[in-house]
Order: sequence, then C-alpha cells, then structure tokens
Amino acid sequence: MAYNAQVAVNTARSFVGGVTYSMDWDKRDGLEANGTQYFDCSGFVYFILNAAGAIDQSYLERSHYTGTLKQDLEAAGFKEVQKNADGSVDAQAGDIYIWGTDYGKAAGGACHTGIMTGNDTEISSCFYYLGAPNTAVVELDYDMYLGLDGNPEWHIFRYMGGGSEITPSRPLQPKPNGAIEKFKALGGEFLLGGQLTVQAVETHHVIVQARIDELTAEPFNWDDNGIPLDVLYNDEAKTNDIVAGSKVRFKQSYNNGVIDEYDVKDNAVGIDFTDGNGVVWFDADKFYNHP
Repeated sequence: MAYNAQVAVNTARSFVGGVTYSMDWDKRDGLEANGTQYFDCSGFVYFILNAAGAIDQSYLERSHYTGTLKQDLEAAGFKEVQKNADGSVDAQAGDIYIWGTDYGKAAGGACHTGIMTGNDTEISSCFYYLGAPNTAVVELDYDMYLGLDGNPEWHIFRYMGGGSEITPSRPLQPKPNGAIEKFKALGGEFLLGGQLTVQAVETHHVIVQARIDELTAEPFNWDDNGIPLDVLYNDEAKTNDIVAGSKVRFKQSYNNGVIDEYDVKDNAVGIDFTDGNGVVWFDADKFYNHP
C-alpha cells in the first residue's frame, strides 16, 4: 500500500467541526451518532492512515492505540525523522507524531498522536476545547500544544515507501468487558478532562489533597484516594484556589497519560501523577466512564 500525505492532511481537515472526543471503546474509531462522529487521538490517526492508503482496516480487529503506532507505522513504510543538532525536526505535511515515554507505551505521563500539517502545525483529535461537542479535531501550533501537554517525549515519523499491507503480529482481539479490560486494550491510556466537584480538602503527609467522590474508590481514605491539589485547577475561578465545593478539572499536563497500576480484585486503577508522591487509586468504572 502507498501513503498519500496530502490525502491524509485533507481528510484530517475535513473533520474539523464534526468530531467529539471519546475514548469509549465502542466510539473511539469513528462511531457516528447523536449528530457527531467520535474519535480519540489514536483512533483518528489510524483512521486517517487507512483513508490515505498506508494501512488496511485489519487494525480494527487488533489492539491499536498510541503505543502500537510505532510498530504499525514502520510496517507501513514509515521511518522516524532524525532530530537536528538543536533537537528540532524539519517536519512535513503528512508526517505522524507520537508523544509519550517509549513511544507512548510506558506507564505515566502524557501520550498523544496526530498528523503534521506543516513544519510547525499539527492536527489531531484532542481535548483542547474540553470535550465540547464537534470541537475535537483542531489544527494547532505544534510547539504550543506540546508545551500545554507538559513537553513529553516526542517522535515524528515520515512515509519513505516500501511498506506493505499491515499485518501486525498482535493477535485478533475480542471485545473487552469491564473498565480494566477496556483500559488494558487501549494500552492503559486515559484522558480525564471533565469537570469534577471537590467534597473536601485536607493535608496528609504534607501534601494538600482533594476528595472527589465522582472518581474515588470506596471506602475512601486519604492515603490511597486523595488527589494532590497541585494537579487540579479551579474551573470556575480559573485559579489554583480550591476548597470544598469547588468545581475543578485536572491541569492539561496531568489529565492524560498511561495508567501506572491495576488492582483487579478491587476494580481500581492507580496513577502516580507527581512522580514519587505515591499512587492515587480510583474506582475503575468511575474513572473510565467520567468525561
């Protein structure tokens, strides 16, 4: 198969104003419903790669997420673009970028993917407009958006030809059941961009924490379930001042990434947001189903 970079860019731009962000397993690959079409970031890139001739639709039968893109891009004839001496890359329209530790596979930190539309612009399905309907696909300045996401590890791939119809070694994948299985089928990727209500704020082990019952497992305890205030912001006041009753969101650099730990017995997922302050445990179903 041969990849057409201009078709990729044109197709991606054609979705501006018509896509709503969702990581729901049943929606993320382009489900059309409720006057919109749903994609997450990797589902959108895989869709564009197929539309532009790089891969066939067999990806839909296998696990596919940001962390599998490197393997599938290389199988399709893409190669990583080497960085210049100053750390920059001379990107071209149609290049594919991957953000995240170990090409988006490793636990923790931000992960994201999209299509370059020029040397310094990109387009992706993302949460830039906080999940508002039909706003997910947006073209942005690449460096600006990378900075908003906390400047994670990044890589850019370019089609060099010579690829063949994609036949990954990953086995066919049955539809997952339950939140933990669905997270694992997505490589542990999560995005939590919706508004939340704080029930209480207390200091434990010198860390100021919030209790948010919309996410936390029961019974609640501060050691396992308290969320550091450093990763949240007051969505109404647009400040870092947070008290009981505040409407909050996770900050951009903390609202997405890869799950660090799973507890199948207690149906919980764990995130170490601040590298060393400990894992925060969430109810897996609440975490998966919250916007």
